[in-house]
Amino acid sequence: MMAIPVSRLGNLERLHRWVLTIVAVGGGTSGVLSCVAAMEGTRSASETLAVGFLMAIYMMGLIGGTIQSDYPSAARKLCIFFFLAQIPVLESAAISYRLLGPFSYTIAVSFHPATLNFSWFLGTDWELSLVQKTARTSVGLNLVPLALTVLTGFNNWKVEKCTERTPG
Repeated sequence: MMAIPVSRLGNLERLHRWVLTIVAVGGGTSGVLSCVAAMEGTRSASETLAVGFLMAIYMMGLIGGTIQSDYPSAARKLCIFFFLAQIPVLESAAISYRLLGPFSYTIAVSFHPATLNFSWFLGTDWELSLVQKTARTSVGLNLVPLALTVLTGFNNWKVEKCTERTPG
């Protein structure tokens, strides 16, 4: 089996790898640092566990982005998981979940009252809450990591397709 190096697939793939590396490493680093700062203010074991869980997701982005720069196929699953963890945005009385980093553009539907909200955020932010007082219930998608997940899956499919055996 002869593999075609990613560098020979063209400028688009190199640009994709560059953007993916910067977003994963930048988002992962800022997320880990914000979680470390939040660890100082935790008062209970459940808060420490929640912040530790979010820190683990950010670490996957940091490690995946670092590996992505040299070995794109090895880091694919870590980067995709990091981006998938950022796609859902939930807010309700039962659970609130949001994981952003380093840039997001979110579309959310609120149910009480029924509205469609658009928001963007530059930086890292997260929220993980169980059983809280809130009058709003909303479900949303973060479009930036959704697009990066689709592009990463498509780009890696293209690389794998190019490295298949050819007869002769």
